[in-house]
Amino acid sequence: MRVLLRLKAAKNFSYDMKYFSKVQGFIYGLIKDSPYKKLHDVRSYKFFCFSNIFPVKDFRKGEEARLIISSPDLGMINVVLRKALDEIIEKKGTINIGEMQFHAEEIKIVSHRVTRNARIRAATPIIIRIPEKNYERYAIPERERKKRYVFWRPRISFNAFVKQLEENLVKKYKAFYKKEIKPERIFEIYKFIKGPIVS
Repeated sequence: MRVLLRLKAAKNFSYDMKYFSKVQGFIYGLIKDSPYKKLHDVRSYKFFCFSNIFPVKDFRKGEEARLIISSPDLGMINVVLRKALDEIIEKKGTINIGEMQFHAEEIKIVSHRVTRNARIRAATPIIIRIPEKNYERYAIPERERKKRYVFWRPRISFNAFVKQLEENLVKKYKAFYKKEIKPERIFEIYKFIKGPIVS
């Protein structure tokens, strides 16, 4: 389930490309007075994620933006986040994400059911970490190897990307639903568009 938040720039500002920890901080602020307040300190999966603030551009006061927060936890989305964001909208408060400042205009709860023949497109990069113990399994070239782990890149076998992605999804499913699953295959066809820009 997802929260789609419509925002309006409260002032002129440049887009902060290092928004990640600031959006995370914003979400933790929304849940701080709820049963989810200890989520920040959990040393496991947090079971929520978020989009970038889009469009990615420098903003002029009054221009609109969007932010998506998603979670399989319906209580977090439908009760906690909805309530906290409704209060911000009602009080005409501002949302500060680093130097970026917005007014919250509207929230929409969106539910998607992924069907057997669904097509999924990632709008932001999928970062895959390959642990050192799997270097031999995926024949990671010596020049790519680092202590503890490496991030997947096109120079590494695509099989490593697929296997690590599927194993990660299965682990998270088991942790959230407390159920064992052994899917044969999650994804059928892939289309690599481009890698992340690393500065």
